[in-house]
Amino acid sequence: MKLVKQLPIANEEFLPSRYLKLPTPRYVEKSVSHSMHSVAGALMKVATPVTFTPFASATPCTARCQFCSEALIHKHATVLSASLRPPPDYGVTLRAALNELREVPLGLSLSGLEATSSRDWLMDVLKACESHESAGGKFTDKVLYSNGTGLADRTILEALRNIDLSRI
Repeated sequence: MKLVKQLPIANEEFLPSRYLKLPTPRYVEKSVSHSMHSVAGALMKVATPVTFTPFASATPCTARCQFCSEALIHKHATVLSASLRPPPDYGVTLRAALNELREVPLGLSLSGLEATSSRDWLMDVLKACESHESAGGKFTDKVLYSNGTGLADRTILEALRNIDLSRI
């Protein structure tokens, strides 16, 4: 019979590095760089890459994934986060945020509940991203996380083709 090392019991010191292979600090230093950028008029040290996520929640999600963090009921929550919707001025606020981040190289992540479930919301977000790039902003990567709901819509497909997605 082969003995297997047991995990520590509650009153023993637990050191994750004894059980997990974690990246060394040198690996972390190589994968993250720091550079100075102007953000909201102030010079700041920014750890890059930075991923910008205009969170898709204009409509309820068309999937009902059991693992979705948006369906979790948090202990002190009064509203399920999946039920929150963007305010009417979301596009204006998004453009203002992107304007403040124009000098910071960003990755774009179109995710949330389902980015393709609202054509109007997605078109507004994509136009804001195009304006950001026209004004000198840069997206290093553009990713769409999707369950495919809106990909049958030719308008959405054409718009996604035009922004040159890195991957879906």
